[in-house]
Amino acid sequence: MIGNRKILGFSLCGAACAGLAVSACSTNPPQAGVAAQSDRQCFLASNVNNFNGNPDGTVDIQVGVNQYFRLTTDGSCPNIDWKNRVAIQTTSGSDFVCSAFDARFIVPDAGMGPQSCNITAIAPLTKEQYQAARAR
Repeated sequence: MIGNRKILGFSLCGAACAGLAVSACSTNPPQAGVAAQSDRQCFLASNVNNFNGNPDGTVDIQVGVNQYFRLTTDGSCPNIDWKNRVAIQTTSGSDFVCSAFDARFIVPDAGMGPQSCNITAIAPLTKEQYQAARAR
């Protein structure tokens, strides 16, 4: 089953997207100012409202107003760090993303068509870590 797809049409500078839900869902409630420590944290793909591609191929996302994650990809989308639109597509048939391979990025490429990158690892970030990565 292919699953759900959410298009993230944000500039890497951090444009906001109006009309999206701002609540997030997690197996653990977030702690104030710090990412909750857990072996397994989930988020709803439909609640991702911002992203930042990093030169190393990882992608930092904001979920709702106060959850942040770094998603490691399998490296098959080398241009993800400078795209201003990507889609996140779940692979489990659910909108929840809880672990590696629960979702993939679909990255548009005019020359080659859409590229698909599996998400191979998920790590929580603090707001400060997310903002520091965006400032680079």
